[in-house]
Amino acid sequence: MASLYVGHEMSEAIRLLAEASHNLVNAVIRVTTNMAEHGPHKPLRQSVDSFVGIDIDSGASAVRSFGLDSVESFPLVDRAGQVIGVKFTSHEDDIAAYEHWAGAKLRTSDSSLCIGMPDVIRHPDGDRISWAEVRPAPWDAGGQPPTYLFAHGNADGTVDIRSKSGDGTQTDVVVDGTTFGRVLAANSYYLHALEGNSLTTVSGICYGESLAEGMTEHLWEAGIETDVYSFKTAANIYSLGTSKAHAEVSTLAAVAVDPADEQHLADPITHRALRRHS
Repeated sequence: MASLYVGHEMSEAIRLLAEASHNLVNAVIRVTTNMAEHGPHKPLRQSVDSFVGIDIDSGASAVRSFGLDSVESFPLVDRAGQVIGVKFTSHEDDIAAYEHWAGAKLRTSDSSLCIGMPDVIRHPDGDRISWAEVRPAPWDAGGQPPTYLFAHGNADGTVDIRSKSGDGTQTDVVVDGTTFGRVLAANSYYLHALEGNSLTTVSGICYGESLAEGMTEHLWEAGIETDVYSFKTAANIYSLGTSKAHAEVSTLAAVAVDPADEQHLADPITHRALRRHS
């Protein structure tokens, strides 16, 4: 869930990250276009040779370059075997929790959004959870489910992803929204999900509003015609079932983990809509 980057001199780190990212774009990004594939469900593919990020363990000034193929992620698969999104790993993620959430018999987040922390009701036959407020999801169009995106977001507008080197060494890296957009635009799980679901992306990244502009602009530039809904607050997933391996119901909630988040619960979602020309 949400956490703050704990390095020192964060403003300088963000400046270095943005500068390094800009320089890398000019130097090593190449774009390959296959006109036969270009279209709403066949997005323009971008080949990004490398990206830059801050090595979390090495401090705020440790800006490093990483290969795109080193980024760790796994597909979110529903009960029918359909890929519905992607989760980028970092820190000590509970991968099984996300797999459990995606594979639930009923995924309420396709059409509704829970607000705040739930009430938990203990019961011998299985716990129950309920929310004081459940709203229609702003992304629900009454058709295909959205494509889901999860990663570890920070309140400063950055996101953490994990890079794995050839020798198996794992490095957690902080990147800005534009860089994350480049990584996402080339992610096979995300592209696969878009082709099988709607062109709506629901970003369950905590504080995802802060990075959504740079991320979304790059997706559009890459020819990926998606509308993006993102959270101004922290975002939590919840699953309930008879066992950890079989969820009956799962949902997504906007929650306040900091007093500053409370003001956003009245309107916790930001929508970035692509301007389509008729």
